[in-house]
Amino acid sequence: MSCFAWRLPVAKLTEGFEAHVWDEGAITTEATFVNDGVKTYTCTVCAKTRTESVAFECAEVPFEKSTVADKTYATITITDDTIGTYYFKYNVSDVSMERSESYWIVVNKAGGGLTQNDVNNCKIYDANKQTIKDTIYTQAAGQFMATREGTGEEYDNAETMAKLKAEGTHYFQMTFHSAGEYQIQVTHFGNVGSNAKWAIQTTFATSFTSEKCSINSGNDKWFAIDLTQEIIDAINANDISGMFLDRDGNRISTVTIKVYDSEMNELKNDAIAEGETESDSLYVEKLKPGRYYICVHATATCYGYLSISVC
Repeated sequence: MSCFAWRLPVAKLTEGFEAHVWDEGAITTEATFVNDGVKTYTCTVCAKTRTESVAFECAEVPFEKSTVADKTYATITITDDTIGTYYFKYNVSDVSMERSESYWIVVNKAGGGLTQNDVNNCKIYDANKQTIKDTIYTQAAGQFMATREGTGEEYDNAETMAKLKAEGTHYFQMTFHSAGEYQIQVTHFGNVGSNAKWAIQTTFATSFTSEKCSINSGNDKWFAIDLTQEIIDAINANDISGMFLDRDGNRISTVTIKVYDSEMNELKNDAIAEGETESDSLYVEKLKPGRYYICVHATATCYGYLSISVC
C-alpha cells in the first residue's frame, strides 16, 4: 500500500488572508463594584471584534496603626460633576480579636470644615464583595467606627467582628455630597503602649523624654526608637542611661527597663558600671541602624515619664 501527503502550496494558504490589526478598544459595558465590565476591540482590516473583561477599579486606602508618627492617606478629589458613591479597598493585618483592638474609617477634608452631610452612607464588604456591615456608627463627622464592640443590636456580634477583623482584603463604600479634596485612612487602634506591637513611637537624637503616663503594678509600657548610624556613633562613644522619673524628676526605683531589637531579642548588659543598676544602663552591645523597643516594667503602680540620655 502506498501513501501520500497532500500539501497545498504556502501561497494558496495565505492568499487573501491578512493579520488582524486591532484598534485601541472601547468600553462597551461599564464595570460595576460586583461585576466586571467589557472592553471591545475591532479589527481595522476586516471589522471582526474581540472582547476582554475589565475589572472594577477601587482606590486602596492605607491601613495603619494609630501609633504611626507620619500617617499616610488616600486622596480623592470630588467635583460638582463627580459627586456620588465611591468604593475603596483596604488590607486588614495584625489585628487581634481582643476587645481592646478596633479600627475606624477616617475622612478629612482639605481646609477643614468637614460635616456629616459631606460624606456618609458607609458600608463594609469582605474580599468576595459580600456585605459585612451596612450600618456604621458615626462618632463624628468623618469618623466611621468600622468595628464596634458591646452588647445590644447597635453593636457588632461575634460573627460580624470576626469578619471585620479577618486578615486580608476588605472593601468599603461611601457617598460624597459636596465637592472638595478628601483624605481617607483606615486607622487601627489598640491599647497604646501596652506591648511592643503598640509601642509609642519616639524621636531620639542624644536624649528623649516621654509624655507622663501611669503604669499599673505588674504592667508594661513600651516605646519604639529608630536609630540612625549617626546617632549610634554618638552613643558608642559615650554612655547611655535610662530612668523612669516622677513628676519632680526623681528616679522611681520600682521599675525595670529593658531594651529589645527589632526581632524582639533582649539586649543584655554584661558590663554595668559600678554604682549603677541594670535598669539604668541600657546596653553595651554593638548597635546597628534600625528599630529598638524599650520596655518599662512596673513592680508597683507609678506615674511619671521615661528619660533617656547619652552622657
